[in-house]
Formats: sequence, C-alpha cells, structure tokens
Amino acid sequence: MGLVILAGHIHAKQIERTFYFKNGEKLTGTVLSIDDQTGIMMVQTSMGSLSVDPKLLHENKVQIWLLNGDQIKGILLEESNDRFKIKSQFGEITVEKVEVDRIYFEPWKTGSFSRPGSTDTGRWYFGKEQLIDTFFDPTGHTLENNVLYLSGLSWGYGITDRLQITTKYWDYFFGNINIRPKFQVYKSGDINHMKMLSVGVHAHMSSQPNKYVFSEQPYRSWDDSANEYTVTRKKVWSRVGESYDSDGYLISNESSWGEVFMAYTVSRLKKNQQGRTSYTLGTSITGYKGTPLLPRVNFAIDSDVRRNLKLIFNSFYDPHFPSIDALSDEKEIEGLFGLPIQFDFGFILAFNEHFRVGIHTQRPIIAFYYKF
Repeated sequence: MGLVILAGHIHAKQIERTFYFKNGEKLTGTVLSIDDQTGIMMVQTSMGSLSVDPKLLHENKVQIWLLNGDQIKGILLEESNDRFKIKSQFGEITVEKVEVDRIYFEPWKTGSFSRPGSTDTGRWYFGKEQLIDTFFDPTGHTLENNVLYLSGLSWGYGITDRLQITTKYWDYFFGNINIRPKFQVYKSGDINHMKMLSVGVHAHMSSQPNKYVFSEQPYRSWDDSANEYTVTRKKVWSRVGESYDSDGYLISNESSWGEVFMAYTVSRLKKNQQGRTSYTLGTSITGYKGTPLLPRVNFAIDSDVRRNLKLIFNSFYDPHFPSIDALSDEKEIEGLFGLPIQFDFGFILAFNEHFRVGIHTQRPIIAFYYKF
C-alpha cells in the first residue's frame, strides 16, 4: 500500500506531497489522478507529469504522541491537511492533526549514492532537540513531562508537559538559592503550524543579576611616574549591585532580586517535511533594589538542518548586556544604528538522545547539557 493512499481523497483539494521510494529516491509533486485498478498515480512535478507505482514506495511506519498522552503506532495510510489515517493493531484509526503533539516517521536506508550531509532521509517533523531557550532567552516550549535537564551551571525538571522548574545550582555554593518556574499558558494549531506562549519568573535569594551599567566611577590605577596608585573618574561597566568608594575600591552588595519573562513561539513544518523552523518573540524585566527596571526584548529563529543539528539566530535589545568587546575595552555598546541591539548565532548538536553541545558568538560561547 505504502504512500499511495497518502493521496486518497485528495481530489477535493490538491496538496503537494513528497513521495519516498524504497531505493532512497524521492519525488515531490501534486497528485492529479489515481487509477482505481492499479493504484498508479499521475503526479505533476517540476519535470512534468510522471506516473508513480505504489509498489515502489516506502511503507511509512509512524509513531504518534497525542496531546492527551496516548501513543499510536502503525502504518500511515492516508494524510490530508487536517488528519492522518493509521493502520494500527486496533484497525484503521483517523487522527486529527490538532490532537497530535508530535509524530515520528521510521527512517530507512538510502541508496548507494549520497553526498556529504545527506544522512537524513524520509520525513521527520521534529528534530532530536526541542529548545526551551535560545542560549540566553526562553522559547514557548517547556521540558516534557518527567524529563531531567542538567548543564554545567543549572538543572531543571519537567513537572508536566506544560510546567517546568529550573535553577542555577552553581549559585548555591555562594548562598544564592534560586528558582525559575516556567509555565506554558497557551498552545494551539497542529503539527504543521504550532503556536505557544509561556511565562515565568526567576527569583534569587541573594546575588546580583548578570546586568551592567555604564557610568562614571572613581577608577583606581597604577601611576608609574609617581610609583603609586591614583584615583581618577572614568566611565566603566559595573555590574548591577556593585559600586566604587571614593578610593576606587569595588563594593559588592548582594540582595534578593527577580525577573519576569514571556516568550511567544511559532513553529512551522518545513516545506520538504524535514524538520521545523521556529520564530520566538520574547521579553523580560529584571528588578533589583535601588536600580530602575532593566528591560530586554529579543527575537530568535531556530531551524532544523539535520535531525541532530539546529542553527540558532538571536537578536536582542538590552542596554545592560555589554558584548565581550565592550566589556573588556570599557566602552559603550556599539549596536545596530547606535542602539543597544546585538546579535547572537550558533548551533546546538545532539550527539545522542541525551547529550547536547552548542557554540555561539556571545559569552559564554560554549554550552552543553544532558537530558534524561
């Protein structure tokens, strides 16, 4: 049967499909007609009208996770814009796409000819990694139920599919107990086009936020000619919660503080049905005693380029997050159009089902974490 029935009932509304053959070849086009006796399809492609024999097509085995937690395994018999028809152990089942959380298509081996990077075959609606943040900023996704997250600096747990808790455990050694709950308040659409909104807070008992202020302060430096330290006034980056006394010595004041954040993500299946591209718009506000509210707004794009590889681009407005260059040279942020708008890009590579590693342009540059 294979993918022939993928085009069944397609007469009402023709949609473009990609057909995968047992020898690893694939063909994209629109089904024009189906022979009732042989099942042979006439498919309109960029190369013209071609006939496709269903006997040569790959039998599409799938596993579907529903939003209510149910799982279905079987052979994909039919697919439309709105639903799947599955041949399972219970017989033929119709599943509405709005009820589907995610779907997995069983991969198969390609033919003998391939090129570098062409290791992914068939359809895969989801890569191996679903980002809960784009290095710095949260997305609308949350950790799945009962998933444990562990990185070099933090850990987290998916309490439900919509509620997660994370915390920076490294700060515990410095007396800063902190907690960061995140809740997905809204999710709609189907696996072709998903929309989700998450909100959260980050509460700290005693520390300083990773935010900086560029201001004139007493600056202590060594004067070779006088063979002594001198104090002048100079504009420098000082971390929020830090100040300098009249002799130029750093004073660090730790206090309780917090952050509220929100992230809205739109995730779309790629046209070639191999992975997704997601767009996230987010904002956060940090509050620290004696300091005006510190805002941040970001827009991020992440895209599956292979099952195990995501490319990430992030742009953000944040006047209190200097770049590595600005921080080391004690100069103001030289952002886009003179505004504190900066960019970050990199990738996340899933080595296996548990370990991920990433590299990006903003500090701290290297990221790694485990999921259990």
